[in-house]
Amino acid sequence: MKFLILFLSFVSFGAIYSSAEEGAEEEEEKGNPFQKDEVDKRIDKAIAFLMSKQRSDGSIMDRGNPTTMTALSLMAMAAVGNQPVNPDEAGRVMRRGLDYILQERNQDTNGYFGNRDGGRMYGHGIITLMLCEMLGMGLDDEQDQRLRKRCQK
Repeated sequence: MKFLILFLSFVSFGAIYSSAEEGAEEEEEKGNPFQKDEVDKRIDKAIAFLMSKQRSDGSIMDRGNPTTMTALSLMAMAAVGNQPVNPDEAGRVMRRGLDYILQERNQDTNGYFGNRDGGRMYGHGIITLMLCEMLGMGLDDEQDQRLRKRCQK
């Protein structure tokens, strides 16, 4: 008898939870202005904004700290599925941004990225993280070798 009561309690709880969950989903569909389609549109708009800020030297920025800001931009682009190997405009922007960061002048003799653009240790951390994340993104051999060299330094 106790087992039957316990079983019925679980079944009732499951039914209540299930109907509450369905009601919440219906509420979201009706009143949520950020449905998947809207979110995707806003992400696309943000990526287009970042791409529009790329300069002729490959950096992506609108103010200071070009190496750090380029690294942040590349991480944002990668986070939504863009890769430097992609043949589209986003892939080309990422390749040019990586080429900019991988220039010898952006890293000092000790391997530190922070002094060159004023980003200090914060910038060094962001740049290093981005370079390590890019290691597995299917770059061409030349760029891959430069990337590995910068990370090891």
